Amino acid sequence: KKKRRNLVRDFVMANTACFMIVARNDIPIYEAEVGSAAKREDAAQLHQFILHAALDVVQDLAWTTSAMFLKSVDRFNDLVVSVYVTAVFKMLVCFFLNLTTHTRLMLLHDSRNEDGIKSFFQEVHELYIKILLNPLYLPGSRITSTHFDTKATVTQTGFQWDRYWLAVNYKGRAYTQKVEPKLALVESELPKEAFFEDWKPTKNSFLVVRAPGMSPLKIPLTKPSSVAEGVSMWEWSGSAFDEGEEAAKWFSDYLGKQSRLVRFNKETETRPSPPEYAAGYSTTFANTFPFMVSSQASLDKLNTILTEPVPINRFRPNILVDNCDPFGEDLWDEIKINDLVFQGVRLCSRCKLPTVNQETGVPDATEPIETLMKFRSDKVLMPHKKPHGKATVTQTGFEWDRYWLVVNHKGRACTQNVEPKLALVEAELPKEAFFEDWEPTKNSFLVVRAPGMSLLKIPLTKPSWVAEGVSMWEWSGSAFDEGEEAAKWFSDYLGKQSRLVRFNKETECRATPPQYAVGYSTTFSNTFPFLVSSQASLDHLNTLLPEPVPMNRFRANIVVENGDPFDEDLWDEIKINDLVFKGVRLCYRCKITTVEQETGVPSTEPIQTLRKFRSDTLLMPDKKSQRKVFFGKEMVWNWNISNSQRKGSKTIKVGDSISILSKISSITEAAT
Repeated sequence: KKKRRNLVRDFVMANTACFMIVARNDIPIYEAEVGSAAKREDAAQLHQFILHAALDVVQDLAWTTSAMFLKSVDRFNDLVVSVYVTAVFKMLVCFFLNLTTHTRLMLLHDSRNEDGIKSFFQEVHELYIKILLNPLYLPGSRITSTHFDTKATVTQTGFQWDRYWLAVNYKGRAYTQKVEPKLALVESELPKEAFFEDWKPTKNSFLVVRAPGMSPLKIPLTKPSSVAEGVSMWEWSGSAFDEGEEAAKWFSDYLGKQSRLVRFNKETETRPSPPEYAAGYSTTFANTFPFMVSSQASLDKLNTILTEPVPINRFRPNILVDNCDPFGEDLWDEIKINDLVFQGVRLCSRCKLPTVNQETGVPDATEPIETLMKFRSDKVLMPHKKPHGKATVTQTGFEWDRYWLVVNHKGRACTQNVEPKLALVEAELPKEAFFEDWEPTKNSFLVVRAPGMSLLKIPLTKPSWVAEGVSMWEWSGSAFDEGEEAAKWFSDYLGKQSRLVRFNKETECRATPPQYAVGYSTTFSNTFPFLVSSQASLDHLNTLLPEPVPMNRFRANIVVENGDPFDEDLWDEIKINDLVFKGVRLCYRCKITTVEQETGVPSTEPIQTLRKFRSDTLLMPDKKSQRKVFFGKEMVWNWNISNSQRKGSKTIKVGDSISILSKISSITEAAT
């Protein structure tokens, strides 16, 4: 098998190759230019003429041999015509000369590898037989099946060449159709021989990229000479090959903003799959995993429910299966294709990208996500599974939220204002910590991660040490000290003496500003225990920014959907489940919002843009300007009203509805 594959590889590297399948009455039913030489229309016409001219020679040779592979039958300059005839053709020529329902596989090439050419013919012949066995195929009609054009070599990181390229912004961050839906209109084409196993590109091998209004971009498939550092996609960051200035200008012109095109560098980089699902596996620039399987039956089922059907390209699988029950693939743990075994890892959770029409690059407002939510949501499929995104409400904020603080050697708070690399520190609590009345055990930990650092595990049980003289803004007092291991970890990470402390609710109370909320308190939040922002407000802001920002720039702990932009400004009281929250003031923003949470690097946005339409000067023109800008509404839990009988749950979760109980009259009142 390996020997045959090498011979096919040797063949397809020929400089010129035109392949044709000729059926009855000498009518071609499939044609393809498959060489690595530059493809010109006049050359293609010449190749087809040469192959047609050889048909009479093929008819004569069929009398002289019983072989299906007729080898070289004709020549034009340095080009050779090789032919393979089907068994049906041989029978018809020998016994029914008046009939011409025969098929010939013809190849024009300059290769001298006869065995490789024969192997190529045999492989294509197998595909042709499969087409003939399709009851929907009319013999002698033109072949439109993708089987002749589409094949792929499997690697550990996905299909060869699949998800190798990525458009990035000037900071090296990935562009996707979420942010740039017009990327849907970008088409890429590899040479057909690139899909043969063990094929290697030559200096004449190109990836061709096209988009509306743009001239074609030809990218050499040989190894690039430039490397781009600081490329990032979701959780991963590293280096990648840079495809050069021509590609950078092409994408910059198309997207209307500074961009570059990079290629995954498999020589130096590894992007692991999430270890909790598939430890030891990796991918390139795929979303999370190297393979995604969908079935035509699942799409057909969805389309019976949608008001307007959608094609499979909305979901971007790289393996599409026919002839199974709708969503049968959900339960596949292992599947085998030829001799290759694929392991299922998890269902694919869908973002808003399937709403982007791949033919127009325009997002639909809701579909197909809205319909999928009705019968394919986690709530429907896994009703007994503990939900993600839930939290227990306390008088000082969500349980465990803003409990910890990094302090310097004087006990003063370190924030991203001073140490922006704190943005890269990730903390993870056990899932059970988000259930009401849960108490930690000796096996319960807060797990802290940061780039270049080993895991830090902090016991959630009550610490035995207390640090005095801890201060944050207006407040000072004592706090629990998380010990020497945590102190060394943060000191090493920040490059300066640091400690980690936890708010001590047993002995300390940090009151909220009484002019806004008398009788309330918080922990290590900025000022108030709850900050409400809306997705609509963020979406509106992103239409004005040169580059959109995610919600994590604003660090809200309650995010609301399905409202108008900045509706939350006027909310005086809202109700979530049985819990009533009181609005106290608009949240004025500092430079922490300019820190990119994926890189820890500050910039000038979104503050610069917010100042143009969300400053106190514009929102409150009758008041003296303090050069403040606002985004989000700060709130407290009105525990005197909520659960006045001390009954009912104090938990809210993702998907809960919000009732607006009362509003204030003006934006001026909200910000005061």
